Order: sequence, then structure tokens, then C-alpha cells
Amino acid sequence: MELSVLSQAYALRVYAGWLGKCIGVRLGAPLEGRPTQDLKEITDYLPLPAGTLFGPEDDTSLALILARSVKDYGPDATTFQIGKTWLNYLGDQHGTFRWDGYGVSADHTAYCNLSANIAAPESGAAVLNGAALAEQVGGQTCNDFWGLLVPDNPKLAASYAECAASVAYDGEGLYGARFVAALVSAAFGETDPRKLVATALAVIPEESTYARTIRALLEFHTANPEDWRSAVQVVETLVGSQDEDTWLAVVPNGARVVLALLYGGGDFSRSVRIAASAGGQTGSNAGNVGMVLGVAAGIEGIPLCWREPLNDTLSAASLLGARNLTNISACADFLCSLGRQIAGEEEPVTTPRYHFTYPGATQGFLLRTKGAAASVRQAASAQGGMLEASI
Repeated sequence: MELSVLSQAYALRVYAGWLGKCIGVRLGAPLEGRPTQDLKEITDYLPLPAGTLFGPEDDTSLALILARSVKDYGPDATTFQIGKTWLNYLGDQHGTFRWDGYGVSADHTAYCNLSANIAAPESGAAVLNGAALAEQVGGQTCNDFWGLLVPDNPKLAASYAECAASVAYDGEGLYGARFVAALVSAAFGETDPRKLVATALAVIPEESTYARTIRALLEFHTANPEDWRSAVQVVETLVGSQDEDTWLAVVPNGARVVLALLYGGGDFSRSVRIAASAGGQTGSNAGNVGMVLGVAAGIEGIPLCWREPLNDTLSAASLLGARNLTNISACADFLCSLGRQIAGEEEPVTTPRYHFTYPGATQGFLLRTKGAAASVRQAASAQGGMLEASI
């Protein structure tokens, strides 16, 4: 299914993909780090303390920063320039992602290297930082969005993802970035999870550990199409049980993304629940899965029970404070504009800052009253949507 990036259908799929990622991250992030044996299949968001917003999370915050490289340097931005984007928009060792220490966190290490004038891609090279660090999961968690910018072009999406991920990652870490970006791009034209996985496998080396693990998981799923919990055990048999050495590794987390796609059978809710319940980087993995199935299923495939608690709101983190309290609609507009820039297509008429053309979107508006029941929702209008307040 070929979509012009200028089409409304494209914009709706981008919105659904980014929304799906936000849902998956919100669902799975509170469960990260728990032993696999302690996890039960989660069915709903864990509650937040009264009056607080969820996030910010690196899965979305760093992705929005990486996307700015296209805005600032153009569609042909190099890894060197994306490294400059890190320095331009990241706080000095605070905010956006976890700063766990030089030599402990791939992102922290890469930032310190950039600050010491070790330019990208050397900043993320395994020969400098070591393979274990270079093959952590972060390149996979934050680079799926490239698939939104180049619909139905998995190879190009993978190329963009590798270019961006190379600032901090290498080896299998780059294969994970390529794989998830290809999944998202392919989802514009395909909905079958097995076919999506096959397409994404084609953009990474056949003999890589990543590819061999995914093929083994595909074989297990063929023979055991109902038992996702046994598939988790297969993953741990192939790449090691969840511990400090494997929790952040890209291969076991990539396998969990595929596991959720296969056993979720293309159903959005089922898939993100499995991803959030299967251990490892549960928020990141569910975010990847949510983006893939958001694009594949569209808005109509995402039940309102996931959307309403978010109220279209997104909390991000960068040096640009005005962009840190944003909403999912605004992010979709931004990503669509980058897709049009990459495609070389002329921008349409400027979209109003607050609009309600994405079905069900509220742009984060709230209605507060004293004592009376009140709510906001989107309502139909001749212009395609408006916000309705009910008291």
C-alpha cells in the first residue's frame, strides 16, 4: 500500500504509530527490571500518584531529539551531525535518559565521548567502548520512528536508523535499530506479523546473533502458536536468563519484541500486553510493538481504553523546555513534516497548533470545575473535528 506523505491517510497512520508507542511505553515502563518469574500478564496501566504526569521516558524523548536532526541538517544528515544534535539538545548529563555512568550506559558513554571531541560514529564504536556496551538496547528503543518518516521503504528506514544509532551503538546494537525501523516502515503496507518480521530480517546480516535468534523464535512459534510464556523461556535459553548482563542487551529484547508480535497475532491490545509482561526492557519493547501495530492497525485498531487515560498528552525532556510538555497530535504533525521533507514534497497549508483532525485526539486539554462532573471529548464538525466540553 503506497501512501503519499502528503495524504491524510499517511498522517493518520503516523499519529496511530506514535500513539501506539506512547501507549506501550506507559504500559510497560513501570515493570522494567522485575524478574521474569514475578511478572503476571498485565492488563491495564499501573496507576500514577494523583496530580502527576507520566514520564518523561527516553524511548520518546530521545526519539524526538534524534528526529530534529532532519529539521536542522536536512534529509541527508550524517552520523557526525546527529552527534551534534545530541550536544545541542541534551542536558549535560541530566534528563532525557538514564545517566548510569561512563562505561555502564552506552548513551552516557557516547555523550561523554562527544563532549571530549570524540565525534560520532567513533563515539559509539565497539572498538572504543567495548562490545557489551555497544550492543545495549537503546539504539533499538529510540530509532523505530524512522519507519514513520519513510513509509513502505524498510531498507531506507533501516539506513536512517543505523545512521542515528551509530552515535552510541555498534554491532548487534545497530542491527536492532535497523530491524525495528524496518518493521514500522513495512507496517504501512503489511499487517501480518510473520510477514513483517520476515521483511525486517532482510535488512540485517543473516548470520548475526540477532537474526539467528529471531529465526529460532519463528520456528518455535510455528510449532507452539499459543504458548507465549514458553517462548519467553526459549528466548532465555538462546541468549541467557534475565540478569544484569542481559537486561540491557539488544538481542534478548529484540526477541521479546518479535515474540509479542507473533503471539499477539496482530491484535494491538494483546500484543502490547505480552510485550509489557515478558520481562527485559518492558517499556521499550512494548513501545516498539505499539508503534508497529499502531501503523499496521490504524487508529481504529487502538481501543479507547488505552487512549483516554493519556488524554493525548506527552511529557518529554530536552534543553528546549517549551517542547517538553507536548502532546501526541503535535508530535505526529512534526514527524509528518519530516516525512514530507525527506520525500521532497511541498508542505501543505500550515496546520493550526491546536486542531482535532486526528480521530479522538484531545491535544491534552482538561476541564476543571468545582463540584460539577466535567469532561472533554472530540466531536465531529464540518472542519473535521472540534473539542466539546461537557459539564
